[in-house]
Amino acid sequence: MRKIIIIAIAVFAVAAVICASGTFKGNDPTDPVEGLEVVPTEIAVGPFVSNAAMGFLTVSSDGNGLIYTAEAKEGYQFLYWLDETGTVSSWNPRITVPYDTTNVPFTACFGTSTITFNSFDWNVPQFGSSGVTSYISAETPMIMSITNEDYRSSIAAPGIPRHGTILNPTPVPLCSDDAYLQSVADYLAPYLEGKTNAQKAIIVLTFVQDIIDYQTDVEQYGKAEFWATPMETLYSKHGDCEDTSILFVSLASICDIDCGFVTFDSDIHGTAGTGHMSVAVALKNNESVRNAATFVVDGVTYAYGETAVDPVTSHPTLGYLSPSFSLEMAKWTPVEYSHGRFSTTGTYSLGVTTSTNATVIYGSDPVIEMRVGDTFHYKAETTIPAVITASGNGMSWLTFNQSESVLRGIPTMAGTYEVILTATAAEGPEQVAEQHITFIVSGQTSGNNDYELIYGGDGWSVLTGPISEDVAEGIDSTLIIVAAVTVIVIVGLLVVRFR
Repeated sequence: MRKIIIIAIAVFAVAAVICASGTFKGNDPTDPVEGLEVVPTEIAVGPFVSNAAMGFLTVSSDGNGLIYTAEAKEGYQFLYWLDETGTVSSWNPRITVPYDTTNVPFTACFGTSTITFNSFDWNVPQFGSSGVTSYISAETPMIMSITNEDYRSSIAAPGIPRHGTILNPTPVPLCSDDAYLQSVADYLAPYLEGKTNAQKAIIVLTFVQDIIDYQTDVEQYGKAEFWATPMETLYSKHGDCEDTSILFVSLASICDIDCGFVTFDSDIHGTAGTGHMSVAVALKNNESVRNAATFVVDGVTYAYGETAVDPVTSHPTLGYLSPSFSLEMAKWTPVEYSHGRFSTTGTYSLGVTTSTNATVIYGSDPVIEMRVGDTFHYKAETTIPAVITASGNGMSWLTFNQSESVLRGIPTMAGTYEVILTATAAEGPEQVAEQHITFIVSGQTSGNNDYELIYGGDGWSVLTGPISEDVAEGIDSTLIIVAAVTVIVIVGLLVVRFR
């Protein structure tokens, strides 16, 4: 077996080397594509493509000239443009040349590169005494290279919440300060220097509005709802309101801007399917915004910000809120960032522009079908700190670890059992919520399945599989007690039998 594993690893390594070769002449992405012949200047007409099997060019025009766009075929990607000397001239798939230009000695290079290059062109807001006075194109676009390996690792990471649930109504767990986000923050730093808190927020907001093209989750991911990580959004350069909000909150937090998420379940008419997410930032040092969309929480005034704009014909700045939504119907999730960690104290209903109370949110009442001998575990959670207790006839075989809020156990007899979990808010106004879990246990003995109750998407579901280590550790004490009681009963029966 050990030899087989070693051989498999060797084969995989060789395959990886073969796949990687032919992309770059080394690890430097500015090296030309291996085997690519640069067309001599004297016969250049162009532009050209490095490999017609991998990509092609499309041509459009505007008032400045012809726009050549390099588009990759399925399974490949655009890498960069080379000039007549074989030097990388641009990572932007679009180049513009004057109408009267006859010699375009550029080659669009395609391949199976391990690196994706994105160029982020954006407009820098200019400030005057009355706020933003104009926007000018950034002299140096943001250039980012994202390795496909890092991208694949990010989308495959376990535990990423891909949509809102009762337990995770907002996407704080997706906020990131990885190396890619830090590089964006470093790029923005010179633009933020010497600016007020509101001006810094407007710069970051404009950057996000400009670099990300709006695209629905159905169009991009084929799903009605899909929360993307900041890296995914930067990698694809597309996203919807949740994706751009997550990207903004991540960047703004790294840049030391006090901010958070604002969410709406529906528009002012209560129309289903019109939920929306955006952000808000704190106004400090007596700052103010011209628009009226602000609210106060614990003495701090926050200004609303719209991150998703399509198309960007203008830049909605701080304080602008569409008439379709009302802050009185909004929920607020403040985000705290410290030592590389993003956290929140909860999600709060804004009500009337002042801080109101959080709500302990629990799911509907799940019903679970099990068999004698199966194991069960469930971690109870609330959106704000709460003290949780357990009761009901199901506690005859279940135990509840209050410090971990974990319910676990093994049914020993068939029957119908109920457990009531009661959550009492540990802070704020007095609030109590209950959740009822019903267990229907059949007499058929199993003993091999581990049932885990989870919430996601449209409601409760139960995952089954081999008994996990954490559950096995959790039920060790139960098994010991059951074994001890069994031994005592047997010994007692023997004593009675042979007395």
